[in-house]
Amino acid sequence: IDQGAKGTMRARQLVTWQAYQRENPPIYATAVNRGGRFAAAGRGNRIHLYDLSLGSKQPLNLADPSLAKFGFYGKEDAAHLDVVNSLAFSPDGETLASGGYRAIKLWKKSPATHRKGPKLPLSPGERLALSAGNDWAASFGEGNGTVLWSLPDWKKVREVGRDAGLVTAVAIDPKAGRIAIGNKAGKLFLHGLGDGKLIAEGNSTHASPVTALAFSHGETPSLVAARENKLIEAWPSFPGDGGMVDWAPLREFKGHAAAPNHLAFHPADENVFFSAGEDSSVRSWKFKEGNLVKSVTGLGPVKLFALSPDGTRFAVSGTAPGASLWDFATGKKITDLRGNPANSLRSGQAERELTFAKGEQTYFKGEVKKRADERKKVEDRQKKVEKDLKDAEAKPIAEKKMAMEKARSESEAAGKDLEMKEESLVLLEKGVPEAEALEKKRAEELKKRIAALVDPEKKEKAALAEIAKLEKALKAQEAANAQDKVEEALKSLETARGKSDLAVKEAERLRKEKKEAEELAAQAKQKHAQSKKELDELKKAIATAKADLKKKDDALVKAEKEYQDLENPRVQFARDLERAKEDLVKADRGIKDYEAAEARADEELKQIEESAKQAKDDLAEDAKRLMVSLSFSGDGKTLLTLDDSGLATLWSGRNEGRWLESHQVSGKPARVLGWNQKEVWILDEDGHFSTLVPSGDWILDRVIGGDLAQTPIVHRVTALAFSADGKLLASGGGDPSRTGEVLVWDLAENEAIRHFPDLHSDVVNSVEFSRDGKRLVSGGADKFARVTDRDTGEKIHSFEGHTSLVLGASMQANGRILASVGADGEVKVWNLVNGDRAGKQGGYAKEITSIRFLGLTDQAFVTTAEKRARILRIPLGNPANVRDLSGAVDVLHAGGVSIGGGVVAAGGESGVLRVWKVADGKLIASFEPPVADEVAKAAE
Repeated sequence: IDQGAKGTMRARQLVTWQAYQRENPPIYATAVNRGGRFAAAGRGNRIHLYDLSLGSKQPLNLADPSLAKFGFYGKEDAAHLDVVNSLAFSPDGETLASGGYRAIKLWKKSPATHRKGPKLPLSPGERLALSAGNDWAASFGEGNGTVLWSLPDWKKVREVGRDAGLVTAVAIDPKAGRIAIGNKAGKLFLHGLGDGKLIAEGNSTHASPVTALAFSHGETPSLVAARENKLIEAWPSFPGDGGMVDWAPLREFKGHAAAPNHLAFHPADENVFFSAGEDSSVRSWKFKEGNLVKSVTGLGPVKLFALSPDGTRFAVSGTAPGASLWDFATGKKITDLRGNPANSLRSGQAERELTFAKGEQTYFKGEVKKRADERKKVEDRQKKVEKDLKDAEAKPIAEKKMAMEKARSESEAAGKDLEMKEESLVLLEKGVPEAEALEKKRAEELKKRIAALVDPEKKEKAALAEIAKLEKALKAQEAANAQDKVEEALKSLETARGKSDLAVKEAERLRKEKKEAEELAAQAKQKHAQSKKELDELKKAIATAKADLKKKDDALVKAEKEYQDLENPRVQFARDLERAKEDLVKADRGIKDYEAAEARADEELKQIEESAKQAKDDLAEDAKRLMVSLSFSGDGKTLLTLDDSGLATLWSGRNEGRWLESHQVSGKPARVLGWNQKEVWILDEDGHFSTLVPSGDWILDRVIGGDLAQTPIVHRVTALAFSADGKLLASGGGDPSRTGEVLVWDLAENEAIRHFPDLHSDVVNSVEFSRDGKRLVSGGADKFARVTDRDTGEKIHSFEGHTSLVLGASMQANGRILASVGADGEVKVWNLVNGDRAGKQGGYAKEITSIRFLGLTDQAFVTTAEKRARILRIPLGNPANVRDLSGAVDVLHAGGVSIGGGVVAAGGESGVLRVWKVADGKLIASFEPPVADEVAKAAE
């Protein structure tokens, strides 16, 4: 954000380079090529390549000359400006890919070339002898005399020894300017190279044909001659002035049981020479003393012989196919040199692929049968369910349903009736106390009215009595005719009547109120009684309703049970039938898929069987081929064998005779003439001269990315992998904590054909192709291992379970098992068929830094930060240890595996590269980091 980033876009940064200056850089990337000949290590920003077959401890330093423009590297110094984070060999082993900062570099081994030369004017059957420095050649064997040729232009110089008769052996000494000629008559002649004049004619007591000649390598060389009579003669050096009149042998060497046909002086000791013949022996002799030094026997008839430049080893070939390499000091055979090792590798790989393909065929056949058995079970289940459903549907389900519905209706009606009664009960239970209270209230009011009426009625009665009294008095007065009394009595009566009326009215009013109170009290009493009666009757009715509801509910439960007992099985059978139909469709689809897979496996097996048969046939043909020539290179590092089919094979002359490479030479070669520095001179039966230049140094072929302004690679390339056909290259990387990208490159077009910029949410630490090339396996710092469709980018599987960075992920060749490792110190195993975790292995105290399955097997190579390199067996379950590889003493950052899985390599913090043979776990080699002056010397 401080740098100007907006949203998820990363701000463009200007890269400023500086020299990588770590003195002893660790190894962060390793790789081993097909066959295990080359092992590569990325140390800092350099790539060191080791030829395991030659056995040299000094690596080839792969350098990009263009980096010199930055000013702090020479043209032969660095491979990348940044640390080499990843390495991968192509399947054919001829290309090495390296990953740096936003760039991938491809390094190629310069291919072997075979160039046809001129046709030499040689007669059929003529033989050739070359001088030690390849300056001269002599042809002989047809007719009399010898023809001298200057090299390398093959110009005819002159004929010598025309009077020598049929020449059988020639030796050239360019230092002293002489040529020795031996003939069938047993004569020996010495001529000058410069003028061809006869210097001397040998005077020997033996007339046996000369079979071989050889000069020593000194300034005044000695000569040895072998004869058909099994003798070897030692001849003295002859002065150039022709002063020695009698040129005779000094001594004879006896011991061969057959005629020696090969002679050679020890390159470093002029007093020692070697002889070989058809008596199955190679012998060394003291020239001056005349004694036998050593004899190596049991070789078989020696037809071809070659001595190493240091005189410690020799190669022989006889009447049987092939050749062999021997250590002369011990007299022991180092190895057999036979056939075409490339075909042996191909045959071995074909056999492994055949075993794998048979296993796959067996697996898919088993899966097809398994799914057919499952389908049969599903089909049987479907038939049974159909029958059960039919039987269930035949039962009186409808009648039971109607009975259930009727019972439910009656139950619901009874429930509603009870509900209404219980609602009424609530009201009644509330009304009875109210009626009782009202009754009590009305009784109290009546009591009050009765009490209130007592006094008014007394007053009324008294008033009426007073009126009666006054009326009686009035009558008495009237009867007495006491008028005055009468009036007074009337007044009193009127007054009394007024009071009486008031008293009567009051009493009447109170009686009326009393009556009303009595009526209200009677009504309240009646209502209370009625309420109690109704409550009692309602309670009885509710009890009856409850009993009726229970009866109805019981009837409903019974009806439901009778219905469900018939309906539930029908429904379940119907569901089971639908599931069975779905399962049948799935089973059919599964059978179809696995039958297709089985067909592919059958076709692949057929092709592999044909390939394996062809490989076996080729091996059988290879085993029949006889050698026509053997020759050591000038430095002795390489031995070349040439067989009668024209196959030129290079073997290590020093390191157990390991195979280096093979090349088919056009035409029908007759012999190898010799080495001219890095070239091999070959002559075919028709007299055509040709040169074979074996494959040479590894050079930078091209750069992918590199231009920081144009490259789609966003950061360091932390993972690389080739597809099985070598046409595609996958690179992994990403912007730390932002993205984890994978790109797929078309190497023919040199462009990215797929770019998955957000396959992971953090840097991709590991990437590889599935065996068929259709899927990508990746592991990232986001703790995920993923399987992705190469073409669409669809995430087929996302495996979550690691608690820290995933540092490696690898898929078994069968495509059904994936193993991942990480900084959490666990190996996790995943089932790619169903996506489940299948097993795990813990017990690691530190990170597991890499994992790679070995070829077509279920074994994998892992490296760890706890100084362990280990072979694991990883089935569909928990991994098991096969063996720990000895020698690792530092934190290992990277591991590499050869294509076939026979050789593994690992490197780490100490910068030491170690290489092991998987079959027995033995350490093949250990390479310390080269010091600066050694690197400079190697570059020079």
